[in-house]
Amino acid sequence: MQCEFQKANGQRCGAYSMENSKFCFSHNSDVAEAKRQAVLKGGRHKKAQVSSEEIIISSISDISPLISKCITEIRQNKLPAKSANAVGYLLGIALEALKTSEIEKRIMEIENALKLREKEL
Repeated sequence: MQCEFQKANGQRCGAYSMENSKFCFSHNSDVAEAKRQAVLKGGRHKKAQVSSEEIIISSISDISPLISKCITEIRQNKLPAKSANAVGYLLGIALEALKTSEIEKRIMEIENALKLREKEL
């Protein structure tokens, strides 16, 4: 069931209500202290360390070690899942770009070879 709290603009909260309540965790006055403690705990939560290491992807073989590193850091709780998803998505884009680049290079080599052959004939 949807939380019955209404925002200043008249819209409902949109979150799911708690069991046996009309309101979600954020708007339920019966659990106000638990919410305050959760907010405090979140503020004290150890933040993930951000690496300033520059990553250069110049070939397809550069991608596999990065994937392995991400997997290791996720399992060690050094990399949040949200960041890992972003990295995985970007590595997928990089892989497609590198594949396309390799195909374009091969096509250009074939075209140049054909032009040389035409000149010889």
